[in-house]
Amino acid sequence: DLAPHLEAVHGCLGLFDLLVVGQERDVKFARQAGCRNVMHVPLPSLRRPGPTVQPMKPHHDRPVDVAFIGRLDGGPIYTYRREILSRLRALENDYKIVIRGKTDDLATRYRILSDARIGLNVGAEYVGRWSGHAYGHTMAQRVYETMAIGALCLTPGTTDSVRGTFDVGTELICFDPDDFEEQLVQRLEDRDGTEEIALAGRNRVLGEHAVYHRMRDLIAAGEDLTAANGAAHASGVARH
Repeated sequence: DLAPHLEAVHGCLGLFDLLVVGQERDVKFARQAGCRNVMHVPLPSLRRPGPTVQPMKPHHDRPVDVAFIGRLDGGPIYTYRREILSRLRALENDYKIVIRGKTDDLATRYRILSDARIGLNVGAEYVGRWSGHAYGHTMAQRVYETMAIGALCLTPGTTDSVRGTFDVGTELICFDPDDFEEQLVQRLEDRDGTEEIALAGRNRVLGEHAVYHRMRDLIAAGEDLTAANGAAHASGVARH
């Protein structure tokens, strides 16, 4: 995430031939700072695909309706998360809901998500001087984990680059502040439709958004840059 640290790195941006940023909005900030060659690679990804290569657990075998995993502290970047989780808890009498604080244990995360039909994501908010950007929330690794394990991912419509990365409505579902409950209940009641979306999302992540896909993109960018620099150097030598 470049924006909060832009001043710290501004002085050395000219030392690099290519700047790779992990959030799409940072392309704009980097170009405004004078960096001409900027490439967006959504570095959050499915980092450890191993557990996801097992057959997807059918939704009728999943005992949890909605699961959330993430930080539950009171920091300002989680204000919207706290609001949405409060609204989610209001539905506990009608649905089985699991809310779990952040855990770095991958097996625990996959176990919780594989038991859930829907995985809720509410990423950290961009606050302060950066809050006016069209993308209000970070694209978290949790999005990819949720989808890869076969749960339907429900995430804010302001999640960074979500609409350019996935087909909203057929691979995951986005919500706005005024329709969170409507979107959630619709997906909970439409079991077959929800599982169909979850399966499409799983296939998209496993086919395009694992860590080896990211490495392929980075290597290709380096090769293109090397070729361009080599051609420019050869042209300069010829002119000399």
